[in-house]
Order: sequence, then C-alpha cells, then structure tokens
Amino acid sequence: MFDDNSSLAVTGEAITDPTQFQQLISQLSQFYSQFENESQFPQLGQQKSLIMQTVTQTFLSDENKQKFSPSSSDSSALLSVVTFLRLMLREFDSNTLCITSEPMFQRILELYKVIDDQKKSNLLKFEILKLFINIVHVNSRSRPVLVDTLSEIIDPVRSLLQSGNVDQQERETIYFLVNRLVFYALFASEDCLKTWEQYSELIRSFWCLDDTSRLISSRNIVEVLKSLYNLSVHHEQDEQKTADLFNLDCLRFLRNLLKSHVEWTSYKKIDVQLFEDNGRIRIQLKELPVAQFDTFDKNTSDLTLVKHCFQVLMMVPNSLMGHIVCQVSDNEVQQEAVPQTELPIDINIVYGVLRVFFALLDQESEFAWLHTPLLTFLIKACKALPNLRYELFNGINSQDWSIRSFDMALVDALPAKKRKYKKRFGKLNGIPGGLVKDNLERLMTHYQYNFKSAVCQLLFTVCEEDQNEYTLQFGVGNTIGYLSEMGLFGMGQ
Repeated sequence: MFDDNSSLAVTGEAITDPTQFQQLISQLSQFYSQFENESQFPQLGQQKSLIMQTVTQTFLSDENKQKFSPSSSDSSALLSVVTFLRLMLREFDSNTLCITSEPMFQRILELYKVIDDQKKSNLLKFEILKLFINIVHVNSRSRPVLVDTLSEIIDPVRSLLQSGNVDQQERETIYFLVNRLVFYALFASEDCLKTWEQYSELIRSFWCLDDTSRLISSRNIVEVLKSLYNLSVHHEQDEQKTADLFNLDCLRFLRNLLKSHVEWTSYKKIDVQLFEDNGRIRIQLKELPVAQFDTFDKNTSDLTLVKHCFQVLMMVPNSLMGHIVCQVSDNEVQQEAVPQTELPIDINIVYGVLRVFFALLDQESEFAWLHTPLLTFLIKACKALPNLRYELFNGINSQDWSIRSFDMALVDALPAKKRKYKKRFGKLNGIPGGLVKDNLERLMTHYQYNFKSAVCQLLFTVCEEDQNEYTLQFGVGNTIGYLSEMGLFGMGQ
C-alpha cells in the first residue's frame, strides 16, 4: 500500500484522472480493511504527509465533487475516504491537521446533508457522524464550527428516526453519536452557552429525560450525564438558568437513575437480647427477616454511569435536593405545597448510597475514584435537608445499625481476620466489621487525605456542625485533625 512498487503517484496534489482516482479509492479501502481491527497503527514515516495531502486535496477538488456525491449510483468512494480519514485520526499529529481543517469539515457536511433516508445509506451516515466526532475530539479548534453547524448535523438523523428506516441497534447508535457530538459542543464555556441558547430544545429531544427507555443503552445515558454536568458547571453562577436546567423532567430522570442503580430495601434489623447463663449476662443476636431488593451489584453494575450520575447530583441546587432523596410525588413538586424540609426521606436511597460505599470499600484501590463522590453527595444532601441529618445521626449512633445490617456479602468481603465475627452478625463492641459507626471512625484517620476529609465532613455535618457534639460522638483523637483544619479546635468547651 503506497509503496515504491505502486503505480499510483502520491505527490500531495489532487488526483483527478479517473483511472488513478479509482486506484486511489481501491488502495484506501484495502488499507482500512487491513488495519481496521489492529491495535498498532502502521508506520508510514515521511510518506504520511504526502498521503494525507493527496487524499484531502483529492477530496476537496471541485473536479471530483460528483465522484464523491452520495446521490450517485456508487457511494463507495465517499465511504472509503471517510473510513480512511477516521483511521488516520487514531494518531493525531501535524500531518493529520489537514483532516480537521474547516474546508474539510464543510465539504464533509455538504455531502452528509444530501444523503437520503434509505436504509442502505445508514452506514455512510453513521461513519460521517463518527468522523465529525473524531475531528472535534482531536482538534478543539474545530469545535466552534461544530457549534455553528450542530443543527445541520442533527436534522438529517432526526429525519431518519422519524422515517422509521432504522432498527433498534441503529436507533441506539444514532442517539449515542448525537449525544457525543452534543457533549463536545457543550465542552468549553463560550461554546456551551452559545449552543444551549440556540439548540436547547433540539438537545433535550435527544436526551429523552421524560422517557429514558428510548436511549436503549447505558452508554447513551452516560453521554447525557456528561452534557448535563458541563451545562451545570458553566451555568453555576446563574440561578435562573440552573433552575431551568434542573426542571421537573431532569430531577425525575436523576432520581429514577439513582434509584435504579443504588436503591436498596434489604435493611436487616437485628434483635439484641440479654439472658443469664450460669450467673453471667450473655448477648444473643437474632436477625429479623425482611424482604430484599437490591439494585446494586459491583460485579455487574455500570460504575462509570454511577460516577457520572453523582457528578451531576453534586451540581443540583440545595433548594431542589429534596426532589432527589425525599419521597415526593409529581403533584407535590408542581404545586410546591410542601417545603422540601418537611418531606419524608426516601431512606432506601440513603441506605443504598451507604451500601454502595461499603460494598466498594473492600476494593479500595480499584474503586477509589467513586468513594469520595458517594460521600460528597450525602454531605450535600445533609446540608440541604435537616431531616436527613437527623435520620443519619440516629442511624449512625444506633446499636443495631451494623455492617451486617446491610448485607452478609459485605462481611464476607472483610479481611480474613475479621470474618470470624460474621456468624455473630458483627460485634457490637467496636470490633471492625461491626457497627457502621465503628467503621466510619476508622476511616476518619485514613491515609488518603481526600477520603478521610470527606468522611470527617459527613460526620461533622450530621452532628449539625457542632464541634462539641462531633468530639463527643467520635472522640478527640479522630476529630482533632479535621477541627484544626477548620479552625475550630479549642473553640468549644
């Protein structure tokens, strides 16, 4: 391919001769099929620059415009060039800058818009959409062009969806490609504000927040969450725009997403009974049966989706946090008849977040990136909702709220030296693996700063940010570091 034995002259100039043009297209197809699934990219050396110039100039040449037209009887020439360009963008360097230039972007867009809605043309549409994504991914300077032409890119695939000439897999692909393009259009602050101002309704139509089943796959939901996060960051200083972003559909979407991934209703109560045996007082622990419903499994759950979900939840205004963690109906939200501070806490969500936290704690090195977001979400919710602070304070200090209360699997996951307590459902005297409070106390002196800081902040918030209560509940040794950082040590009695 493109070697000295080839009869095709690669000079960096456009190829317009019909015979040589067909030979170029044939070689591009062979090159793509050879390296499409290869992990290592071919070394083209100094010839790469000439190859790229030849292909792009041939593609931009007005003499070849009709040859690349998708409306012609044979659109294989356009497909060959598009797939070749995508392949070359795997390794972006100065030689491939010509691919991401504005003239190339506009020429590709010009051809893309005239592709018909016939099913046989779907592959070509998808490949061009992927090429747009590749271009804006490797070259941020092309993103303003994307912003200006976003509607022109999305309209043809929206028309394709409405035509019905797509199967379920193709529908999923369309949603993914469009939402990935939207993510790049919303990435930079200036681009984000301009894009949302012009295309907010169009973008929301592809987010499907009112019916996420249309998104089909979790990778589409991840793209929606990434775009939501970009918008919330860039609109953080504007309360009105933030409120418009987190409307009723968005809040319901986030709540349902949270429930579907971390909701947990298998909270097990333990009946503690004292009895006398030969003059000695003994403790008998008995687990009370309850129905189990657990939506989280660390082996099968999409933890990337969970991470992005919590990133967006961090950006929800405190005034709206009750719609995420409280039991609230749509009528109550719309009428705003009940203040969120008076709504009952959906304890299954709160327990679910803690359950996920403890479930991942035994594999700390693998999931360290998810621990802090879980705790930060609880901190934010506690700051917004006094009733949640009260619920967690009572739960953490309850003598029957043990690790075993959450799940036997959590006890099984503890280090071997602690497993001997699992048959007794966790010790109640401070042994690690017992009370939730004991486990949180151990984490207050964790070696990783961000992690222990998040644990301390959660417990401090639960204690109504009262340094005296905080020290009383968790001890001077555990609390002195955090209080000193906050400038509060020594201020209490």
